[in-house]
Amino acid sequence: MFFGGGGSTQTESGTALGLNDTNGNPIKVPLQLSSTQFTNLLRHHDRFDYDVYLSYYDNFQFFTRGKIQGREPTWSESSLSYEYIETNDRHFNVTIPVNENLRKNKTLYLHMQIKAKNPLYLKGINDQDYGLIPEIDNDLDSNGIQKNYIQNQNKLRAVVQPEYLYFNESISLIKYMPKIKEKVLRNLLDESPQGYVENKKEEEEENEDKNLYQYFKKELYLYLIYDQQQYSQSGLPPPVAKVLKVHYETMTYEPIMYLSDYWLLKKDLVMVNETVDELNLTLHFNTYSLNYFIMQQQFAEQHQMQKSWGMESGDMDEMKRMFLETDPILLTVTMIVSLLHTIFEVLAFKNDINFWKNKDSMEGISVKTLYLQTGCSIIIFLYLFDNETSFMILFSNGFGILLDFWKIQKASKVIKTDKFPYFKLEDKASYAQSETKEYDRIAMRYMSYAIFPLMIGYTVYSVFYNEHKGWYSFILNTLVGCIYTFGFIQMTPQLYINYRLKSVEHMPSKALFYRFLNTIIDDLFSFIITMPTLHRLSCFRDDVIFLIYLYQRWIYRVDKSRGPYGKQTEEEKKLEEEKKLISEAKEIKQEEEVDINGDKKLKTE
Repeated sequence: MFFGGGGSTQTESGTALGLNDTNGNPIKVPLQLSSTQFTNLLRHHDRFDYDVYLSYYDNFQFFTRGKIQGREPTWSESSLSYEYIETNDRHFNVTIPVNENLRKNKTLYLHMQIKAKNPLYLKGINDQDYGLIPEIDNDLDSNGIQKNYIQNQNKLRAVVQPEYLYFNESISLIKYMPKIKEKVLRNLLDESPQGYVENKKEEEEENEDKNLYQYFKKELYLYLIYDQQQYSQSGLPPPVAKVLKVHYETMTYEPIMYLSDYWLLKKDLVMVNETVDELNLTLHFNTYSLNYFIMQQQFAEQHQMQKSWGMESGDMDEMKRMFLETDPILLTVTMIVSLLHTIFEVLAFKNDINFWKNKDSMEGISVKTLYLQTGCSIIIFLYLFDNETSFMILFSNGFGILLDFWKIQKASKVIKTDKFPYFKLEDKASYAQSETKEYDRIAMRYMSYAIFPLMIGYTVYSVFYNEHKGWYSFILNTLVGCIYTFGFIQMTPQLYINYRLKSVEHMPSKALFYRFLNTIIDDLFSFIITMPTLHRLSCFRDDVIFLIYLYQRWIYRVDKSRGPYGKQTEEEKKLEEEKKLISEAKEIKQEEEVDINGDKKLKTE
């Protein structure tokens, strides 16, 4: 049997086989079968029907072994048109009772069969009329054996076609995977945490559990790919070549049936256990373009590659969620802007490194703010890790922490000690002997007046009204809540120093400019990428700080004759000294000329 489909047609021209049909007419091979390229068995506007079945038999047993016989389909549709149109869009919901088969870990399959008229069907020709090609005169070799027997037999089978053709495809509705972990939260002041203790114990057991569990896919997309291209044997696109079913006898291929669970997120899987009595399945059918199929196959291959690199499945789910839930226009803008975000982030890090690499004097820099910023970055990283945030955000924050440690090593003297933490930090002379240290001290004192009462208030609120996984989670959430909510205060010492010095030349202007552009991009990302609410609010908080800095940069004009970071480089110092010596030499020469001219004038008189 051939699997395929299409409208009814009878080809009247072609290559003769030397045989006659039951009416005595010559049998001819359709011209389509003489092609050197593969063509689709379904043609544009051909009508087709489809049936969907649910069974515990796999594809081979269900279709090849005939288990489909006598079964009623779960879902049927008829007279659809093979083209890429919205009218083919179909949806169906079914409730599946959880029976003994599912409870015994048997796999439930969804089978789909498409039925269509055969475009190669010739009326009056069938397998009963012609089983084998009879001997043809002048077509025997010296041993009396028919020449080209196999080729002729293939030609006959190409002509002898059934009236209807069928396409079959199957997919498992069950996914076996480790148990999905659920967060256990409680109020820390709860006097009866018995339920929490039991849940916590279960969570610890789950962490040690390496077994695979049954999860039901509650939503599937059934696609029939619309494709009218002709393919040569060596010209198949890689994503298509992996799934295309071709028939060399007829030089045809079956249209691609794509049963997809690609867009199914982890949160949409339903665990099959004793508490579940029925499962709800939602099905979607449509005809889709070949380009869409190729693009989705490439996405799937990329995600599989990222998984082999150790990327968490949560990160892949996050990418899928962005495509599913975000408006296409906003998503397109976001993809373009994300590329700019990466470029600006790299440029910001590059300029920040260059600034600190060439920075010898700490005058004008708030070193205490640098210490505070590093501590806050570590707390934020631990919080993001505890909340299973996207890998992209974790990587960016982790690199920022490493950069902060390097800055501290540049801004202070790191001295080893014998006691914990086995090192201490001392101020460099350029910072300790300057006005900057005093301004920094004053600013930190006023900052503490504002931030400590706010921290105490937020801690009391959090312990009474918020739920946490435990005390570690409570401490992290409270500290991060203070950083995100009142974190802009930590930047005020640097702004205060700029105000007292009436200068911003000591600031890494280029790095800050790129970071300002990134904060604008972060504002856009905060609505799309999954992240804690407090982290989302912090994106807008940074905007305020940078706007104040831009205002200071406007009123405290940068001296263009000085170095790019408010400090003269060695080369600039040498050039300035040379210019000064040249200028002094010119002045001495002019004075000598004046003295000589004066003496000449006296002698003349």
